[in-house]
Amino acid sequence: MYDQVATNLVLGPAGMTTATFDPAVGQAADHAVGNNGSTLVQPQDNDCAVERPPGGVIASVVDYAHLAEMLLSSGGSVLQPSSVAAMEAGRVPTDLRPGNTEQYGYGLYVREGYEHIVWHNGFLDGYQSSIYLVPAQSWAVVVFYNSSNGSPDAVSQDAVDTFLLPPGVTSPVLTTPSSTWSRDEGTYASTSGLYNEPSAGLGTVTVALQGNLLIATSDDPSMPLTQVAGDTFQFPYTSPWTGGNTEDVTFWPDDAGTPSWFATRIGVGARE
Repeated sequence: MYDQVATNLVLGPAGMTTATFDPAVGQAADHAVGNNGSTLVQPQDNDCAVERPPGGVIASVVDYAHLAEMLLSSGGSVLQPSSVAAMEAGRVPTDLRPGNTEQYGYGLYVREGYEHIVWHNGFLDGYQSSIYLVPAQSWAVVVFYNSSNGSPDAVSQDAVDTFLLPPGVTSPVLTTPSSTWSRDEGTYASTSGLYNEPSAGLGTVTVALQGNLLIATSDDPSMPLTQVAGDTFQFPYTSPWTGGNTEDVTFWPDDAGTPSWFATRIGVGARE
């Protein structure tokens, strides 16, 4: 079984002693109750056997901190140093932010700036996580939310800036003036969605700049989008596409740099 192999070869040796794939074990332990904005969520509510490998570990902040220690110590007793180096080597650009150098490695994002940052995050209904590592400083921060709202990554980046920003260096500005968002205005159509299920499609979405707000409108009420960074924005709790949870949308550009897709994890709409 995957969970047994992962526990024996990774979680245990990494010191993640309370981490488990078993929802009954997590439910019986001292755990935080999640909140998706409308209902409370228990650890067992997200369980699905086929999704345990990519998102089924129930763990504490301390467990995650031990995972960070393992990576910062070149793999500890879990991985070879060469394997950690391979994981943390950028391979695919993910340039969603202004002036960004972000790339995706093997299961980890890497970004250059005043520090080389290795990071990743996670989301399940009612819960969020974020881990930021700065290998050169042997430093890491782990942030957990028992809520679907907010941005743990923003807290992690604030922690990096607070503790590691060198004197005289300013943190990069990842937001852009609302006057530049007119490039995202238009109509985006999607007939299929997650796992190519037509019922999960976004339908037709019209995006318009109203004052200093970017508004997305479909058959449901209009929704203001909050900029996360660059071309990435976030839906509010009330988004009908996300079951009441927050969700990111990226206005993905074509080769000429023109926003051509309204891209979310639920579905992708092509600009008409």
